[in-house]
Amino acid sequence: DTSFNTTGTYIYNSSYDRRGFLFDVRIHNNYIYAFGSSRTTVDANSATSVIVRLNMNGTIDTSFGTNGVVWLSNQTSFAMRAAIASDGSMYILSYNVPGSGRQYFITKVNANGVIDTTFGTSGIYAYPTGITYIEGDIVLDK
Repeated sequence: DTSFNTTGTYIYNSSYDRRGFLFDVRIHNNYIYAFGSSRTTVDANSATSVIVRLNMNGTIDTSFGTNGVVWLSNQTSFAMRAAIASDGSMYILSYNVPGSGRQYFITKVNANGVIDTTFGTSGIYAYPTGITYIEGDIVLDK
Protein backbone atom coordinates (compact mmCIF):
# COMPACT_ATOMS: atom_id res chain seq x y z
CA ASP A 1 0.00 0.00 0.00
CA THR A 2 1.99 2.99 -1.25
CA SER A 3 -0.22 5.40 0.69
CA PHE A 4 1.81 4.25 3.71
CA ASN A 5 5.06 6.24 3.65
CA THR A 6 4.94 6.34 -0.20
CA THR A 7 6.55 2.89 -0.46
CA GLY A 8 4.35 0.75 1.82
CA THR A 9 7.30 0.31 4.20
CA TYR A 10 8.90 2.31 6.99
CA ILE A 11 12.58 1.66 7.72
CA TYR A 12 14.25 3.31 10.69
CA ASN A 13 17.99 3.79 10.27
CA SER A 14 20.24 5.27 12.90
CA SER A 15 23.98 5.54 13.21
CA TYR A 16 23.41 4.47 16.82
CA ASP A 17 21.83 1.21 15.69
CA ARG A 18 24.32 -1.59 15.18
CA ARG A 19 22.09 -4.66 15.40
CA GLY A 20 18.46 -3.93 16.14
CA PHE A 21 15.41 -6.06 16.54
CA LEU A 22 11.71 -5.34 16.76
CA PHE A 23 9.59 -7.26 19.24
CA ASP A 24 6.19 -5.57 19.11
CA VAL A 25 4.06 -3.18 17.06
CA ARG A 26 0.97 -1.58 18.60
CA ILE A 27 -1.65 0.86 17.33
CA HIS A 28 -3.04 3.31 19.87
CA ASN A 29 -4.92 6.61 19.41
CA ASN A 30 -4.11 6.81 15.68
CA TYR A 31 -0.39 6.20 16.14
CA ILE A 32 1.75 3.16 15.36
CA TYR A 33 4.30 2.24 18.03
CA ALA A 34 7.27 0.02 17.24
CA PHE A 35 9.11 -1.37 20.27
CA GLY A 36 12.54 -2.91 20.00
CA SER A 37 16.16 -2.98 21.08
CA SER A 38 19.44 -2.13 19.47
CA ARG A 39 22.80 -3.53 20.38
CA THR A 40 25.10 -0.66 21.17
CA THR A 41 28.34 -2.61 20.84
CA VAL A 42 29.40 -5.94 19.40
CA ASP A 43 28.90 -7.37 22.91
CA ALA A 44 25.87 -9.68 22.75
CA ASN A 45 24.90 -8.60 26.29
CA SER A 46 24.71 -4.87 25.54
CA ALA A 47 21.63 -3.16 24.09
CA THR A 48 19.35 -0.16 24.51
CA SER A 49 15.57 -0.34 24.29
CA VAL A 50 13.88 1.93 21.75
CA ILE A 51 10.37 3.13 20.85
CA VAL A 52 9.50 4.65 17.45
CA ARG A 53 6.11 6.37 16.90
CA LEU A 54 4.66 6.72 13.43
CA ASN A 55 1.59 8.51 12.14
CA MET A 56 -0.97 6.23 10.51
CA ASN A 57 0.33 7.25 7.06
CA GLY A 58 3.76 5.78 7.88
CA THR A 59 5.63 9.01 8.54
CA ILE A 60 7.53 9.45 11.78
CA ASP A 61 5.78 11.56 14.44
CA THR A 62 8.47 14.09 15.30
CA SER A 63 6.43 15.44 18.27
CA PHE A 64 7.11 12.19 20.16
CA GLY A 65 10.32 11.79 22.18
CA THR A 66 13.24 13.18 20.20
CA ASN A 67 12.17 13.42 16.55
CA GLY A 68 9.80 10.45 16.93
CA VAL A 69 12.16 8.14 18.82
CA VAL A 70 12.70 7.33 22.50
CA TRP A 71 15.94 5.61 23.49
CA LEU A 72 15.72 4.15 26.98
CA SER A 73 19.39 4.93 27.37
CA ASN A 74 19.15 5.38 31.12
CA GLN A 75 19.71 1.63 31.30
CA THR A 76 21.40 -1.03 29.21
CA SER A 77 18.56 -3.34 28.35
CA PHE A 78 16.84 -5.63 25.89
CA ALA A 79 13.16 -4.68 25.69
CA MET A 80 10.90 -7.69 25.47
CA ARG A 81 7.28 -6.70 26.24
CA ALA A 82 5.26 -3.49 26.15
CA ALA A 83 1.82 -2.25 27.17
CA ILE A 84 0.09 1.04 26.39
CA ALA A 85 -2.33 2.53 28.95
CA SER A 86 -5.53 4.32 27.96
CA ASP A 87 -3.80 7.69 28.60
CA GLY A 88 -1.06 6.77 26.10
CA SER A 89 1.66 6.10 28.67
CA MET A 90 3.76 3.01 28.01
CA TYR A 91 5.29 0.37 30.23
CA ILE A 92 8.25 -1.55 28.83
CA LEU A 93 9.49 -4.79 30.39
CA SER A 94 13.18 -5.28 29.69
CA TYR A 95 16.24 -7.02 31.03
CA ASN A 96 19.99 -6.71 31.08
CA VAL A 97 22.67 -9.30 31.70
CA PRO A 98 25.06 -8.24 34.45
CA GLY A 99 27.71 -10.68 35.65
CA SER A 100 25.29 -12.25 38.15
CA GLY A 101 22.58 -13.14 35.61
CA ARG A 102 19.54 -11.39 34.17
CA GLN A 103 18.11 -8.31 35.87
CA TYR A 104 14.53 -7.31 34.92
CA PHE A 105 13.08 -3.78 34.74
CA ILE A 106 9.84 -1.97 33.98
CA THR A 107 10.25 1.53 32.54
CA LYS A 108 7.35 3.97 32.27
CA VAL A 109 7.28 6.42 29.34
CA ASN A 110 4.68 9.20 29.19
CA ALA A 111 2.47 9.63 26.12
CA ASN A 112 4.76 12.41 24.82
CA GLY A 113 7.80 10.11 24.81
CA VAL A 114 9.44 11.36 28.01
CA ILE A 115 10.42 8.89 30.73
CA ASP A 116 8.15 9.34 33.77
CA THR A 117 10.69 9.98 36.54
CA THR A 118 7.94 9.76 39.22
CA PHE A 119 7.62 6.01 38.51
CA GLY A 120 9.94 3.73 40.48
CA THR A 121 13.42 5.21 40.69
CA SER A 122 13.89 7.80 37.93
CA GLY A 123 11.26 6.08 35.77
CA ILE A 124 12.41 2.49 36.33
CA TYR A 125 11.23 -0.27 38.63
CA ALA A 126 14.01 -2.84 39.04
CA TYR A 127 13.01 -6.35 40.08
CA PRO A 128 14.97 -7.59 43.11
CA THR A 129 18.24 -9.32 42.24
CA GLY A 130 19.05 -12.86 43.27
CA ILE A 131 15.58 -14.17 42.37
CA THR A 132 14.85 -16.31 39.32
CA TYR A 133 11.99 -14.99 37.19
CA ILE A 134 10.12 -16.64 34.37
CA GLU A 135 9.63 -14.29 31.44
CA GLY A 136 5.98 -13.55 30.83
CA ASP A 137 3.94 -10.65 29.55
CA ILE A 138 2.98 -7.23 30.83
CA VAL A 139 -0.72 -6.41 31.19
CA LEU A 140 -2.35 -3.27 32.55
CA ASP A 141 -5.45 -3.41 34.72
CA LYS A 142 -8.02 -0.62 34.75
